[in-house]
Formats: sequence, structure tokens, C-alpha cells
Amino acid sequence: MKYPLVSVTILSYNQEKYIAQCLESALSQKTDFQVEIIIGDDGSTDGTKAIILQYAEKYPQIKFIDRPENIGLHKNFVDVIHKCSGTYIALLEGDDYWLHPGKLQMQADFLNEHTNCSACFTNCRTFWDGKIDEGEIKFGEKNKPHPPELFNLDEYFADYRIVIPNNTKMFRKSAMPDELPALFYTHIQWDYLIHLYNGLHGDFGYIPKVTLAYRRHDNTIISDKNLERILFDAMDLEYIIKTILPPRYWKYFNVPYWEMNTLAFHYLGHQQYGKYITWYLKWFRHTPWKNINIKDEFYKFRQCVKHTE
Repeated sequence: MKYPLVSVTILSYNQEKYIAQCLESALSQKTDFQVEIIIGDDGSTDGTKAIILQYAEKYPQIKFIDRPENIGLHKNFVDVIHKCSGTYIALLEGDDYWLHPGKLQMQADFLNEHTNCSACFTNCRTFWDGKIDEGEIKFGEKNKPHPPELFNLDEYFADYRIVIPNNTKMFRKSAMPDELPALFYTHIQWDYLIHLYNGLHGDFGYIPKVTLAYRRHDNTIISDKNLERILFDAMDLEYIIKTILPPRYWKYFNVPYWEMNTLAFHYLGHQQYGKYITWYLKWFRHTPWKNINIKDEFYKFRQCVKHTE
């Protein structure tokens, strides 16, 4: 049997509106190697499963994991990964889709050439549902510099501007542990933890092509309405992440300055003045003076005050 070089993983849950476009974008990839598409549907209760089944019956490269009950995003992801037989794994979620038909070929070629890389990613367009033409390009616009073509885990931790859009990424299956720690299953930003494991096995590579349409809508976990929950989750992760990293990286994880500051201004924007003062003082007390830009702080304060008027 000829095994695929690349396994595409798709996670879906109640995405009837989007799943066909997602699948079409994966099926339209042009490659000179074999690709498998593994879809883990986490107990959808709308018409998502019926649509996936139609595609699975038509395209033999699709492997459909139909879960009768919801097991949660984290467990669904881990199970799908374990079922991948490809050397490389490309991630996609059921409400997003790929824009570039050569995405998989570009990334596989990149990893073939750069044997020191464990993962590579690309640029993306983030848009509000139904407004793709108004979407923002992640890198390359004003004040959004491109990441370096190659960088290691130290450089990733040290430069807060480097962001890895999860559904643009392709990584070596060998750069994933057989078992993930308990903290993986309890935190929202599970994709960040996968980045760290990939980075422990080699460098990251960046390809300056826009390949992903990253859709934002009301049902996504990462949204403005969940900002408070996301920030508390990130702060907790900052404190305990040392447990999965070698000591040489611990210096990057001390106090979650950015999250404290963002949470403070989130409360100010929602007229929760007591919480604003509490979290701003916590941030101010822990942040080294050299890292405080008074002009930036005043600007954020003015913007939030305007928001409350």
C-alpha cells in the first residue's frame, strides 16, 4: 500500500453552513504526492454529518470519523492526529478554508528541503463571516511585519509579534508526542501548545503566501465576547507551562504582563472600574519600568473611555 505523504486533519462540529467550502478547499489542492483527508466530526446535531458523508462516499481519500456523541475539541483533535498515516500533517477546521490550491505542495516541498524544520506556516486572511473582501491580511500590512523565514523556539518566545495561524500550519508527525499532558485538555489555546511541541523538535519556517481564509463568527471560541475567559486561560497557562518545557526556556514565562494589561483595559471598556483598577495595579506592580510606555497607556485609556461614552 502506498502511504500518503500528507494527512489533512479537519475538525468539525455543527458547521453545516461552512463544511462544504472547507472540504472543497482541501480536495482542490494540487500535489504530486498522495494526500489523505481525515475528518473528525464531534457529534454534530445539524446537517454537518450528512454533508461530510456525501463527500466521503464520493472521494476515497476522505476518512470520516463519525462520533455519535460530543467528546470535546481536544479529544477529537488527538484522536484524529493518531489516525494520520502521513509523514506531514496539515491542520484545518470546519469553518475555515484554504485559498491557495498549491498550499500543501509548497509546504511539503519546504519541509523536504529544510530538514531542520519541524513545522512551517503561511500568511492568512482573517475576516468576519460573509465579508471576505474586508478581511485583514495577517502579515505584511502596516505595522505587521513578516516573520523571518526560519526561526527557533527561543526566537518565537522572545518576539511577541510572531504569530502562527494554526490552520496554515504543516508539521512533521514525528514532532508530536504520543501523549499530551493534562493541561492540553483544559486550556482554550491548545494550538499554542502544539506549536511548542513542534518547536522542541526543530525550527519553524514561514512561507509568505496567503493560503487561509480564517473565518470569525459568533460561535467561535476565540472571539471578543469570550475575551475575559481567553485572558484568564492564557494567564493560567503562562504560570504552568514550565511543567512541559526544559528549564532553558523558563526565563520566558514569569508574569503574564500583556494579559494583565489587556484584561484591565477590557474592564475599563465595559465600565467595570473596580476590576480595571485592580488589574491595572497588578500589571503596574509586576512590569519593569523600562517596559512601560506612558504614551501607549494613555492612548489605550482614551480609546476605552471613548468606547464607554
